[in-house]
Amino acid sequence: MLTVLRVLLGGSGLCDLPSFKAIRVEVLEALEMREMNLGWTVEMVVKAARADLRIVQVPINYRPRLAGRSKVSGTVRGSLRAAWTLVTCAVRYAHWTPPSVRTAETA
Repeated sequence: MLTVLRVLLGGSGLCDLPSFKAIRVEVLEALEMREMNLGWTVEMVVKAARADLRIVQVPINYRPRLAGRSKVSGTVRGSLRAAWTLVTCAVRYAHWTPPSVRTAETA
């Protein structure tokens, strides 16, 4: 699935979807975010790549889960639902045009 996302992200250089994201408020507003749940990260990364923003992945260490089970990767159903959501979201925004390009084209 990551290979599919990499192709859809246009070679953004990411090898995983980031759990922590840092972005300036004015840039985030320009991305016109719409997703409210699982697809939010994919939408942000796809749109940032489409807007030619600098995307940097910083490696971090994770501690093992101490309790409970992941709702996403803990079940086949959760994993399939997440994969479907991420891929369809990436496809949905793959042709998104940043606002500055849109206004320049209409002027």
